[in-house]
Amino acid sequence: MPDKVKAVQQKHGGEATGRRIEAALAAIAKGLVEAGVRRLVVAGGETAGAVVGALGVGALRIGGEIDPGVPWTEVIGPRPLALALKSGNFGAEDFFTKAFSALALVNGYGRDLEDQADRVGLRYAYEGGYDVRRGPPLWRRFAKKYGDKGSLANFFFGNHSLSSERAVNLEKEIALNYPEKRP
Repeated sequence: MPDKVKAVQQKHGGEATGRRIEAALAAIAKGLVEAGVRRLVVAGGETAGAVVGALGVGALRIGGEIDPGVPWTEVIGPRPLALALKSGNFGAEDFFTKAFSALALVNGYGRDLEDQADRVGLRYAYEGGYDVRRGPPLWRRFAKKYGDKGSLANFFFGNHSLSSERAVNLEKEIALNYPEKRP
């Protein structure tokens, strides 16, 4: 691959090639945001600048540190958008895993919404004729299999309540709102 990059740079010029790649990545990022994506991780300082420019970002709120020297940021404006902007010299080997985990915590995605989604899912299951009492044992199996210390740095699960807590929460919800037998 390095030989192909050198050939393209020799044919079109190194700076021009870099600008074209940055413009293409900025256009992709803009398209993703227009399609509803609200969290982006951008690597490369010049690329990050091109993306921020294409998105029309005027100001950023600085969030917590993902890695030394690399915080997550949140666009200040009418549409929520979280960005992790990493230059080439910053970030550990597992930066992208940590970045997506950190970005799951911003822009309104939180435990309260996930717990609410559990309750709504319970209602849909109940109305669909499913036995909602089977939900809590499922979360206990997850806790047993994956652990319950919150150590799973996963974009999808990193901001949920612990599995054992979800089982207890669902049991409380079932006891309060669902009769033993369906009418």
